[in-house]
Amino acid sequence: MPAVPTNRSLVTVDNTPLEVVVGGAWPGVHKERITFARHFVDVTNGDLTQHAGVVSGQDEQLGAALNGIQIRRVVPEPPMFVRRATIDWLAALNAQSYDIVRGDLGALRATGDLGASVDICLAQDRPGYLLPYATEPGPGDGHWFLVRGVSNDTPLTWNSAGGGQAGDRDAALDGAPGSCL
Repeated sequence: MPAVPTNRSLVTVDNTPLEVVVGGAWPGVHKERITFARHFVDVTNGDLTQHAGVVSGQDEQLGAALNGIQIRRVVPEPPMFVRRATIDWLAALNAQSYDIVRGDLGALRATGDLGASVDICLAQDRPGYLLPYATEPGPGDGHWFLVRGVSNDTPLTWNSAGGGQAGDRDAALDGAPGSCL
């Protein structure tokens, strides 16, 4: 509750065992378990219900535990966003951590070989959804990036769903020099 940061709230999603206690003083930016709770829920019958409310005995005008919800489909291959100082991505289905690889666009263009164009594994088994990244390519150079989820210490896939991919990324990247192992 914004006006009472010492009160913590239990957030649940019906028909699941998920419970998350959230709350605290405003940290300056949104932060999991302080200003929001993240739940991954399989919806099989089309119903998703949740509870939000004011802590028992508190002033209803001060706020509630749940004042918004974002629902999105979680997919095996997470979308990635490259910004000036960070790389971030959305959650991958069943992933607990992530591998992020970078490659050289010039080498890819020259050889057509994704594996040969890999230059570095930027992160391996990284928790969360953000990687600080401030390296900028030089004039005329460029980088490509891929992220894959890791589930129970087993890497998932570099591949994308659909027909737009030119080849098997897993075959090209697994074992390539510079790639995440």
